[in-house]
Amino acid sequence: MDCSGFARTIYASLFGIELPHNSAAQFSFPKLQRIDEDELQTGDLVFFSRKKRINHVGVYLGDGNFIHATNGNGIMISSLDDQHWKTRMVGTKRPMSFDKTGMDTLHLEGGFDIPLNTGRHIKSYARDEFRPSYDFGDSGRPSAFREANNEVYDFNNGHQYAYEVEFSQKLWNDTCNVSMSGILEKLDKASAWNVYDRELDADWPLHRLSTDDSSSTVRHGFKLASEITPFEGLSITPSFIYLNYDQLPQTREMLEVPKRIFGLNTQITPMAGPWSVSMAVHYADQLDMADSLFKTSDLLNTMDMSLKLGYYFSKNLELSVMGKHDFKAIPGRTDSASSFDSSINSDFLFKLDMKY
Repeated sequence: MDCSGFARTIYASLFGIELPHNSAAQFSFPKLQRIDEDELQTGDLVFFSRKKRINHVGVYLGDGNFIHATNGNGIMISSLDDQHWKTRMVGTKRPMSFDKTGMDTLHLEGGFDIPLNTGRHIKSYARDEFRPSYDFGDSGRPSAFREANNEVYDFNNGHQYAYEVEFSQKLWNDTCNVSMSGILEKLDKASAWNVYDRELDADWPLHRLSTDDSSSTVRHGFKLASEITPFEGLSITPSFIYLNYDQLPQTREMLEVPKRIFGLNTQITPMAGPWSVSMAVHYADQLDMADSLFKTSDLLNTMDMSLKLGYYFSKNLELSVMGKHDFKAIPGRTDSASSFDSSINSDFLFKLDMKY
């Protein structure tokens, strides 16, 4: 278990809070608020950087000590006064639910589905979030802790959005549903990988966020998908997503985001049984749309695979068990994985859905 996985486990077990899957994404998580070092309480998260990138996280215990997971020594307790950690600490966070003095996120979401004629639909999806933005101060100073914790609640700059319009057409006696979507988003870079499935919280970010870069970016693109149902109970959905970014980074270290995403989802739901099986494979890279899938490159590429088993106790109660394995690779880069966050993540999730 790496440092971010250890923090996730503690927060899920003790507080019922689901954190993102790496330290950089946890640092930018909108449900956490910044606090000063002299306000630290047991349970707060402490973040550290290496080469100006957040790459480690621990949980504060009290008396200047925090508990964290390391690759070499396992789970251990360290002191914030230790010179190694003191010079690398860049911020501390606390869930807003622990301290109501913070300003929460305003979330607006909606959409529509318009049937045009037999087998044709136009759908739209819109999400707007207004959240606090932050002034990181002098990011060139590795110990600029207090500057990094100055909050600036600016709801103009803190506006994130996601808009999508889809046209779909059913073919071959309704056994195939072909769709094409246009996408426009302004989002945190820590959320740049959450584009596979808007309804699944399983698309955990894999990149690292640079604290000296801007807090958000705008992207636009399209998605092609085809849901094929050769017979009742089996659904196969290949998809392709291509994204362009309005603000291109100067270096890959500053922003590692996907441009092409190839996906294949399969779902088996027997009519006579109370269970279902879902499998998904996604491959993403930073190559241009016309490049070959097998082209070698020193740009970022990732692969994630997931398997979900569901059991329906009734139409209102479902138990799900899901396993997920992510792999991140940057050929030709010697710093693609830090000593704390692994480029390979494996996760296991239990979920109970109740409807009433």
